[in-house]
Amino acid sequence: MLKPKVLNMEMSQQESQMLRVFGRAVFRPGQQALLRSALAGRNCLGIMPTGHGKSLCYQMAAAMLPGRTSLVVSPLIALMREQVSYLQGLGMAAYRYDSTLEDAEREALLASLEQGGVQLLYVAPESLENTALQQALASAKLGVFVVDEAHCISEWGHSFRPDYLKLPRWCSRRAFHAIMAFTATATLRVRADLCAAFRIAEEDVVSISPYRPNIFRRVLGAQNRLSALCAFLQDASHVPAIVYARTRKGSEELAAALQSAGVDAAAYHAGQPAELREQLQDDFLANRRSVLVATIAFGMGVDKPDVRSVVHFNAPTSPESYLQESGRAGRDGAPAVSLVLLDGNDVQDARNRIYAAEPDAEGILRASRWLLPAAPSVVSLWELGTTCDVPEDVPLRLLTSLQQSGYISVEGRGYKYYKAKPLFPINTILDGRGAEEIAQLRWLDAHREGEVADVADAWGCSYAVAMQLLREYEQAGEWKMTFRQQALYLVPQVGGDARALAAELSAAYARRREADLERMHTLLDMLAGSGCINAALTHYFTGDSPIPCGHCTGCLGEKLSIPAPVSLPLSLPAESDLPEFSRDSQRRRFLLGIASPGLMARRLWAHPHYGCAAAASWQEL
Repeated sequence: MLKPKVLNMEMSQQESQMLRVFGRAVFRPGQQALLRSALAGRNCLGIMPTGHGKSLCYQMAAAMLPGRTSLVVSPLIALMREQVSYLQGLGMAAYRYDSTLEDAEREALLASLEQGGVQLLYVAPESLENTALQQALASAKLGVFVVDEAHCISEWGHSFRPDYLKLPRWCSRRAFHAIMAFTATATLRVRADLCAAFRIAEEDVVSISPYRPNIFRRVLGAQNRLSALCAFLQDASHVPAIVYARTRKGSEELAAALQSAGVDAAAYHAGQPAELREQLQDDFLANRRSVLVATIAFGMGVDKPDVRSVVHFNAPTSPESYLQESGRAGRDGAPAVSLVLLDGNDVQDARNRIYAAEPDAEGILRASRWLLPAAPSVVSLWELGTTCDVPEDVPLRLLTSLQQSGYISVEGRGYKYYKAKPLFPINTILDGRGAEEIAQLRWLDAHREGEVADVADAWGCSYAVAMQLLREYEQAGEWKMTFRQQALYLVPQVGGDARALAAELSAAYARRREADLERMHTLLDMLAGSGCINAALTHYFTGDSPIPCGHCTGCLGEKLSIPAPVSLPLSLPAESDLPEFSRDSQRRRFLLGIASPGLMARRLWAHPHYGCAAAASWQEL
């Protein structure tokens, strides 16, 4: 277990002045220690509950390193936008670099970076691979390198992201003043991974107890979860509320049911148009909407301090996700409630989804071979995912491994397909141009739709240059370009063994499945057991054994029994009535009604037998 350190010290005049700039009078525990570690040039790790103020640590560090450009790596675009707007309001030169920027905005930002005009830059992890961004940063004097949601780097973390694996090597090749890593949820094992990856000394780790005394943790075993939820939300002290559902369809159905019961609820999920999500979020933040029924797409990076309750209508699947999501309640310090509704069928569905999330060995092998082309080629990640029927993190993990092993290089990023439409008569567009451009544009006019690789061949240039030229022609305002299917231009370097690579990754996914099942069972034991939920959470994350909180379901002695799954006779359609599947895992997902890239591409969600065995377990099928 890590040794405790002094979390707050006497405040310097500069720290006091800077706190006032950020509208604060004092540091919260741990903030000052992390700030001083970073300013002294020491890498540090902050493990702090949701709402404790992780962002203040790195924002102040960036502000107190004049003349330097600091980077914040985050997967949360909503967080980027909100924090950039806030910091610009304080007068800081803060910006974001992500896929939503217009070309003109991107060019202006890169120019400002080269000139040292950016104090704090928020980037998505995949953006760090952008050549133009790397070139601009090469001219800048660098401040702190901040890794938000740092648990994503660990295979043992609850939301591992392959693109985070590249971060330690990426930042080690650049002269950053210090590295600051932050997470709200890290077990001792994940903590050790983070310290090893970013070379963080034990004395520069700050870990704040996850216990939030103002959150009253309640668990209810209910056969009729909807009735229980309606009764709970009709208590005015429980709103504003966030209700978490497992799927997009589930969030919409639950929101509709709540509306029918007179609850002011709306669904929120990543499949909605961006404008609608933004409006729903704004309405909820301004208390014009009492209840949001959301998937986990909502809440990350959204600061609403007066949420009075967070309800898990579907069982959370790990202590990490439960702590992070329930921690969005009561960030203002006032009393709040975390309610979990447990039902046997729902728990079984959660377990099925863990099994279904594991890609099978055949799919991984096909993806490995796809990413080891015999000759340079353009690879559509969508085509790979749907044809091999593997989730998007499989090609990302394979690419990371292949690049680090030197088997392939990625020498272009863009799209596989283009569609061009001239906005003026072609002779008007050609007027005044040189011979080479005229030849290119005449070819484009004759081939208005196709693959970008064909453009490169016809124009005698690389794939990367072809993508650049197509974008430049659009920026000139004379063509409308539409692109489809994000793609990579892969160049093989030395021979790689696809079978060995696939076997290694399959073993990693099997370990992941077992770890996910263990996490879920650990959480269910916490929630349904007779002990203190808060003490169990604290022990899970820190190894400490605190005294019981005295106000959770376990401490109050409220006996809980999870209703058993309703067992129905398993009656499956005749095999001749089912679609054809090449692998057993595809058939199981279809029968359970669990989507995969291949099933979605075949539109099998519309098949009359899709989900016909949803009440069964993965093992039964």
